[in-house]
Amino acid sequence: MIKKLPLSRVLSWVTCALAVCLLLGGVVMLTAPKVEAAWLTWTGGLQNRLTFQVPLGGDSSQVMPDMNLSTPVWLALPRLGMRVNLLPGAYYPASQTWRLDPTHAFYMPVASVAGGLPSTPLFYGHEIPAVFAPLNNVAPGEPLQIGTSDGRTLSFRFASAHVITPTDDSVLTAKLPNAIQLMTCNGDFSQNRRVLQFNFIGVQ
Repeated sequence: MIKKLPLSRVLSWVTCALAVCLLLGGVVMLTAPKVEAAWLTWTGGLQNRLTFQVPLGGDSSQVMPDMNLSTPVWLALPRLGMRVNLLPGAYYPASQTWRLDPTHAFYMPVASVAGGLPSTPLFYGHEIPAVFAPLNNVAPGEPLQIGTSDGRTLSFRFASAHVITPTDDSVLTAKLPNAIQLMTCNGDFSQNRRVLQFNFIGVQ
């Protein structure tokens, strides 16, 4: 004779099974984007190494004549399918805030110093899908393009990245020859900023 299990025990097992399923589902939902981002970065790095064999610039003490951004109007990461329009930016020292909106990236006008190199062009924007979220998937040697108001397209490659605090405004005075900087938030819940350096490789 088969002994029937008490209904309370069956319900308890079902509840435990559902809890385990929900827990596993939550883990998958949380880790899937990170796994996807890691895969995009790894495959992108491989693709970039096979495609772009031009040595990185950015090591010259002189500004290359062709690296004249004039007025940049758009910025793109072709491999990642990102293209965003650009507007003039602004930094407000008193409040340590930047001009921002949810649909554009911004560029800071280049400040020249007599007898020295101009400051490195800076582009910044929100870490949201419509703007700079694709920067999370940038791979070694990642190609970047900037279009200018006079119809030129300047090409760059990703060189390095570092994180700064919200009060660090050194990006405004950096002097990296033949390079640009991109800045965005360092994660959804972080006040720190991620700064990426891209080195100039030529004009199309």
